[in-house]
Amino acid sequence: MIILVQAMFDNESQNPKIMSVLADEWKKMGHRVIKFYPCYSRDRVRELNKLDDVFAFYFPKKTKYKEFLTQLGSCGKTFIKLFLCCICHPFSATEFVFRRIPCFSNLFDESILVRNKTKQAINMFKADVVVAGSNPFFFPHGLALSKGQFIKIWYQMDPHALNGMMSTKQKKREFYKEKLIYDRMDKILVQPNSYSSITSTFNNEIASKIFATKFPLVNPEIVVKPDISYFDNSTINCVYAGALMLPIRRPEYMLKIFSLFKNKSIHLYIWCGNLTKNMEDELKSLLPSNVSYLGSLPQSKMQAVLAGADILINLGNTISNQLPSKILDYISLRKPILNIYKVNDCPTIDILKDYPLSLSVSEDDDVEIVSEKIESFILENIGNTVSSELIKKAYQEYLPNSVAKYVLES
Repeated sequence: MIILVQAMFDNESQNPKIMSVLADEWKKMGHRVIKFYPCYSRDRVRELNKLDDVFAFYFPKKTKYKEFLTQLGSCGKTFIKLFLCCICHPFSATEFVFRRIPCFSNLFDESILVRNKTKQAINMFKADVVVAGSNPFFFPHGLALSKGQFIKIWYQMDPHALNGMMSTKQKKREFYKEKLIYDRMDKILVQPNSYSSITSTFNNEIASKIFATKFPLVNPEIVVKPDISYFDNSTINCVYAGALMLPIRRPEYMLKIFSLFKNKSIHLYIWCGNLTKNMEDELKSLLPSNVSYLGSLPQSKMQAVLAGADILINLGNTISNQLPSKILDYISLRKPILNIYKVNDCPTIDILKDYPLSLSVSEDDDVEIVSEKIESFILENIGNTVSSELIKKAYQEYLPNSVAKYVLES
């Protein structure tokens, strides 16, 4: 079977990691796998295209702001047409913008480019299956998959419009985009936690194509060389790595816990890559003396830091239909995990129930009592690990090989 795997961006978001894991497993199963890479660097394109079964192309940068404003001034009549188009046919306005207004056309050229390159790759390799992915949600990938003689699979890795951070108006627009893509698909893969909310949103025809699919991210056999260069050797090193200062995830409760520890050698290191300058300043203003914020790190380097930590910390979301995927990376490293959840049906509670080196606490609990409990958990479990055999048994459905088989068979 020939499988074209899309959404392999030249960055380090969770999406290409998941797609790369699946691609590698399908290759082991004897399938021919072509990796589809839009890249931000022409040098990277030349480098990748020297490899077998790779389709890479240059992904252009967006128009500079000043150039955009200059072009904007020359589009008066077209904007009047666009205004009328938005009133009469609001959802066809996007295509109108792409094709008719120079400044917007330049801004969104990459959308049309990805669609055309996708079709070119499908025809070139005669793909039997095309697997595309979201997170971040990337619209042109789905639109490129028009009807054809191949199986079309869309991996919706987050609940997107149902992620708790969109206004009613934004939800309506994003639901429409999702429907355009889902109509084209043979199969749609979603997180088990978001399965009910997504299937109930769309009609029966689309809902019948949706399959609950676990992330293929538990790999207890993975070997990561620990990086302890960021830590103070005299401290017990706890690490939180992930998004913060969002409506669905705030750090105040976690920071209060650390401020109450009697053992001042317990130190928390925070890495977070989503912060604006204002959000960063707000976070720094909240930090107690035994907590350090160190900015962001590429995912490849972050794994080494996590491997060097004593305790790994997860914060749950205020929504229950989205599993923080890093919890599976934590499980793979076999280290003690502290899980702080916000809602009683948080999916992290269930996923950690079979992980013996974990402690889950609710933000509704008294913070002073909880801090004592957490401090004891940290001191008692430094240096402890879970056996890889136990993890493989408890999390079989999350193993890369299991998920790769399920995606093709479901």
